[in-house]
Amino acid sequence: MLRNDLKPATIAAQAAGAVDMASGGVVPPIQPSTTFVRDRDYQLVNGDNVYLRSHNEAVRLGEEILTRLEGAEDTQLFPSGMAAIAAVFRTVPNGGSVIVQSGIYWGTTKWIRDF
Repeated sequence: MLRNDLKPATIAAQAAGAVDMASGGVVPPIQPSTTFVRDRDYQLVNGDNVYLRSHNEAVRLGEEILTRLEGAEDTQLFPSGMAAIAAVFRTVPNGGSVIVQSGIYWGTTKWIRDF
């Protein structure tokens, strides 16, 4: 259970007060699995965990920590910088304009120009 009475430094250092009950650690373990087990009907055993990069406990906890530290309503973590960029650019309406600095990753520049 996440506590609401922690100071920002404690939220950041102790993963918002989360505790790994299996080990007693004050920071949850990192799950290296990229996929998650399914039952005999191919349904996920834990429906919240679909794919490591976007659907797992560590991502949800990271989003919670950032939400609390920033006093935000919600937070969305992306599995890569390019995924975050693509999500933002998909909000630009057709015919819209965007100003982008020139010193960015070439793959991003190419994607923006092609998009």
